[in-house]
Amino acid sequence: MADRGKHFVTVFTRTTWEHFVSSGGSVLGFRSNASERAHRLVEGDRLLGYVVDGVGFVGLLEVAAEEDLTDDTSWGFEGFPIKISVRTLISLPLEAAIPVTSLIRQLPRLFAADQRQAGAWGGFFRGAPKMWPRYEAEVVESALSTAALQLTGQRSE
Repeated sequence: MADRGKHFVTVFTRTTWEHFVSSGGSVLGFRSNASERAHRLVEGDRLLGYVVDGVGFVGLLEVAAEEDLTDDTSWGFEGFPIKISVRTLISLPLEAAIPVTSLIRQLPRLFAADQRQAGAWGGFFRGAPKMWPRYEAEVVESALSTAALQLTGQRSE
C-alpha cells in the first residue's frame, strides 16, 4: 500500500455519522476539547470512521486540506466548533458497519487488551482523532474496501 500519511481513528455516534453523510461527507467536526489533536491532522492523513455503541467501522476519510474551517457552519451541530475538510473515500450504511470483534484477531493491540479484559479494546477509540499504527489501519481499510465492493461496487483508492 502506498504511503498516504498517518492513520487515525475518529469516532461518531449514529446521529453524527448520518449527519456527516447526509451533509455531503466533506467537512468533519470535532469538539473543542479535541482541538490540539485535530490540528495535528495534515493533508493526506487517513481517518477510520468508527460509530460507537457496538456499531463498528463505517468509513474511510482523507484530510483534504490543512485549513481550519472553524467558521464553517455546514456541519450543523452545536458543540463541534473545530472542522476540517475531508474526502470520503468509503462510506458504509450503519447496517453494513464492520464490528471490531470481526477484526480483533488481526488488530494486535486491541486483541491483547481484550484478552486481559473483555471489551477493553474500547480504550483505543477514546481521545479521537487518535493515531493508529499503519498495520492495524490497513487491516481496517481492507475490510472497509471489501465491504464497500460487496455492497455497491464502489472502488476505493
